[in-house]
This record gives sequence, structure tokens and C-alpha cells, in this order.
Amino acid sequence: MASMTVSAAPLNFQSFFTAQDTVTLSGLNSSRALLVEDSAIAFVALENDPSLGDEKIILPAANMELRFDYVFKEAPGGDDIFLVVLFETAEGPVNGLLESFEASASSMGTQRFALGNYTGRELGLTFLLREQAGVNETLGSSVTISGLRVESNTLDTDQDGVVDIEDNCVEISNNNQLNTDLDGLGNLCDDDDDNDGLTDVEEAHYGTNPLLVDTDNDGYTDGVEVGAGTNPLRDTSYPGAATGDLDDDGKVTIADVLVGLRVLSGAVSLTQEHLDRGDVAPLQNGSPVPDGRFDLGDVLVIQKKVLGLEGF
Repeated sequence: MASMTVSAAPLNFQSFFTAQDTVTLSGLNSSRALLVEDSAIAFVALENDPSLGDEKIILPAANMELRFDYVFKEAPGGDDIFLVVLFETAEGPVNGLLESFEASASSMGTQRFALGNYTGRELGLTFLLREQAGVNETLGSSVTISGLRVESNTLDTDQDGVVDIEDNCVEISNNNQLNTDLDGLGNLCDDDDDNDGLTDVEEAHYGTNPLLVDTDNDGYTDGVEVGAGTNPLRDTSYPGAATGDLDDDGKVTIADVLVGLRVLSGAVSLTQEHLDRGDVAPLQNGSPVPDGRFDLGDVLVIQKKVLGLEGF
């Protein structure tokens, strides 16, 4: 087993103990661990405890921290917990608890434990996937742990005055740390600044605001509108707006068919509201798929709805 030193290189999970077959190690030098629920035991554990003979891999020092990346996937209907405990080995994981992290729903991210206050103490680390007591268990939850490392918390890779452990764009200088969608990534290194489902490049193409989730403020995100074929720049155009109610009286009747015929004949000018509410053709699986124009096909679909032949 290779000797471990304080380094930014990933630590080796071979230095951890587990008695369960549902723990799988992979990656270069066993730098990744997968914990999957075990039907026979209420928890799955991966632990490094030097007091029990495991190799010392967490060496605390000033300005150093322990970091790891995780992806916790909770099974549908499950009620499980991913728990991480940093402890002093002389007291054990319970009485010697120094730092802990807990996730009780599917999530992913990077977790950090500062080590500067524990210089000179022998530390252990436990990763635990367990069910909550008294809960009817649904198997299938898992957690993947990778990038376990001990590294400096004073490093500033992009020289922007914000140390890496606090920087939301580690490799791109952004001392204002602007993060519009609060997703942990600064705007300069986030390809979707408002987290609306459209990249900033796509927002430029559609003319939407890359810093607003809902550019036209109609209650639907820009990404949802583009996906539904509606216009994210108009508050009268949104998924479900195309009902055939051309006269906007809250119901679809023969009056709407007549309005549609008047529009087609030129007796009534086509307005944007007419288009938003009346662009109901073609239908796909019984639902309107607006094609950006109002024509005879739309009037015929509205007529079918009036006659009860369509129910969208």
C-alpha cells in the first residue's frame, strides 16, 4: 500500500476499511468509491481509522483542508442519508466527532473540512450510507465519492484575490464572484447564468435575457417556452395559451370559429393575441403544437373542439 502525504493528489481508498461487497473502488489508484445499499445491512460504511490499523492518510496542518466530491442518488421512495464524519481516533467516530456532513436527498457537490485546528491530532474519516430508523426501506440508493484530497486553502489559481476554496470560478479571474443563479458557479464560468435551461449562447440567439429565468415574466422559464414552441419574449405566449379562445371570454364556442373565419377573410386584422390563442394546429398526441401562423387548419381544429371532437 503506497504511503500517503499531504498533497492535492487524490487519496487512495485502499486505505479505507469496508466489510461489505456493495462498496466498489475504481479509478486511477482507487481514487473513486461507490457505495450502494446492502439489502442485508441497514448501512454501508467506508472508514479510515488509524487506531484500528488503517494507514494514516489525513495529516492535519495549518492552512490545509480535506476535500471530496460526491454524487448522492436516493432511490425513488427511499429515505436515506449520506453521512460523513471526521473524528479524532482516540475518542472514536461518536465521541470524537470533529466535523460532519449530511445529505438527506439526492445531491452532488464538493465538501470541505478545515484541518488547521487539528494539528498534532490523529484523525479518522467515515463515509456512511444508511437508511433512517423506522422508515420502510426502498433499496437502490447510492453515493459516489471521488477526488478525496488534502490541499492548501490559501491557493489562488487565477490570482483574483479569492482563494480557490472560496472561488466560484477557480481558473477564471472574477473577484466580484457574481453568481446570478446561485448554483455554485460564477457567471464567467457558467454557460447558463440564470439556470433557465438555455445556455447563454442560446439566449443570445433567441433574444432572451441570460440573467433572467423568465424574460417575459409570464410564469414559464425561457427554456420551458423554447421547448414548448412558444415565444419567451411575449407574456401572452406560453405553454397552454393556445386554447382556441380567440375572443378571450374564457371558453371556446362557435363565436371563436366565426372570429377565426373573419381573420382569414381579412374582415378582422390578425393580432398577436389572436395568434397566441388561436395557433392550435397541428395537434400532436391531442395537444397543440404552435407553428407560428394562423390559417384554416387552426380554425378547423377550433371547430372540432367546439363540437367535442378534440379536448385539449
